[in-house]
Amino acid sequence: MKKAVILIALFLTSLLQAQEADFRIMSFNMERGDLSVKKGWGWDVRKPAALAMLDLRHPDLLGVQECNSEQRDDILGRRPGYRHIGASVFGETGEHATSGNYIFYDTATLELLDEGMFWYAFRPDSAGMYTWIAKKPRSATWGKFRHKSTGKEFFYINNHLQNGIDAVLNRAMSITLLLAKMREINPEGLPMLYSGDLNSKCVEGYYTPLQEEMQEAAIACPVTDMGTTLGGYRRKEGAERIDHIFFSGALEGLRYAVDRDAYEGLEYVSDHFPVYADFRFTPAAPQKKDYWFDLKPADGDVSVKAGTWNLFSTVERDERKAPTWNSVKESVAQTVASLGTDIMAFQELTEPMVRDLPKLMKNALGKKYKLWIQFSDPNPENTAREAVALLYNTERFSISRQRVSWITAGDYEAPSKPWGDDYRALLSAVFTDKASGKQFFVMAGKFARGENPVKYEGNVIKKMERELNKEALPSLLLADMNTAPRGQVWLSLLNFWTDAAALMYPFPDTCFSTRVPKDGFYESNTPKDWGTKYDIIGISRYVKNGILVKEHTVHREIANLVPVPSDHCPVTATLVFK
Repeated sequence: MKKAVILIALFLTSLLQAQEADFRIMSFNMERGDLSVKKGWGWDVRKPAALAMLDLRHPDLLGVQECNSEQRDDILGRRPGYRHIGASVFGETGEHATSGNYIFYDTATLELLDEGMFWYAFRPDSAGMYTWIAKKPRSATWGKFRHKSTGKEFFYINNHLQNGIDAVLNRAMSITLLLAKMREINPEGLPMLYSGDLNSKCVEGYYTPLQEEMQEAAIACPVTDMGTTLGGYRRKEGAERIDHIFFSGALEGLRYAVDRDAYEGLEYVSDHFPVYADFRFTPAAPQKKDYWFDLKPADGDVSVKAGTWNLFSTVERDERKAPTWNSVKESVAQTVASLGTDIMAFQELTEPMVRDLPKLMKNALGKKYKLWIQFSDPNPENTAREAVALLYNTERFSISRQRVSWITAGDYEAPSKPWGDDYRALLSAVFTDKASGKQFFVMAGKFARGENPVKYEGNVIKKMERELNKEALPSLLLADMNTAPRGQVWLSLLNFWTDAAALMYPFPDTCFSTRVPKDGFYESNTPKDWGTKYDIIGISRYVKNGILVKEHTVHREIANLVPVPSDHCPVTATLVFK
């Protein structure tokens, strides 16, 4: 069997060698020259090998990450036919420029027609901007080129996304911004190339729009290499394939490779292995289609406004000497009525709140809304036990297959608390829009806090969704995550659900804190804003089902009420089902 595979690979290689590529593109995280010096891998050590690698591979387009001005100038000095575009992530261009995502191009084969940069931030055209719990600015450089021998024009974007578990939501926001920028700079749909260190294997759900709209060279090319691209100056086993090349339009990928060769007697040119791909232009582009990101809300679409709100239990109110439930319950009802939601989840309901809430909602919303409440702890003698609830419009929706489950590490059929926290009930049901017949699946609850739940809970919730939502309907997760958007819970969940806030562009909020500030409103773009983002409206399968987020709002106006009704702000999102 192995011999057959080898023969097929050799045949494909020889076949592709007979097919002349129009150009080669390489993505190369160089590791900034002043790093790893103490480990013996500074740029002065690696430079001869890295430049020899470029001599041999000779990419027509070279997108680099973590390239400082010294490394940039060394490349230009070694390859006089190259020109470059871009600046450092801080917008620097001079001899002391720090880490940059430059694009180098060979003037013998390519002509530069236009260029630009943007930053992954609320204000993407402001140099050096960063937010969404970023550790430093993250930028993208783009160019429009003409291939001289064929006359074909195309675009290329090179970038470096935020790394680490803490940045999972940052990457989700960045991908949405990237897609918007692709439309902005390339409205005519010319061939598009996108590459870089994405700091991910691209298995998270928020990469789905990118994967629907572009092909990945490692997957599409007949000759390919699916191995690791992150070496860390050693030969790692496994597949840390975090450097990627994507393409779309009138292009054909011929070969994709990861360069793990030694040069000038040195085994590594960086802590990443360079990746490159050979392409040729096809006679005509695939028929232009409407991608998910191009969809717009229209009359006749099914629109659903969903929300979630932690109402601040009476027990915690007493402990923290906060306003009592009796003093705020009427304003809670008025606030819920003003939100105009079709579906609303509530968390942290204790005994007095469970007694009062049905009547409050009936008085505020009328008989057309139904409230489904479930205590997490089955023991009625526990006066501090909490409940979760789901409010929905019975005139609009019918619901079926209602289910109460408990979030546990193993058997979630019966109430349990395996992580030493409290019981955690999860409500789930299939909702059917009566007018259109559209169906979707809803889960509502509150996550545990603490180190051990962080390790397991997100994966348990996904497992439950797969078992309870056997039709694979689009699903909504309305939850208090009980943690900021970092760590394993967010990482595992955003492999499947994407935060509604990350599916809006332009992004609607100037900050995303869902906790009520103690001392006035937070300033935008500060870690504090994201350190208190706990509440989420998650959406799965939105590309496949044509679901758009028309609006996402953190209702911070409740901080102006006297007394403030809760320590969490309500969060709502308007979803459009095409």
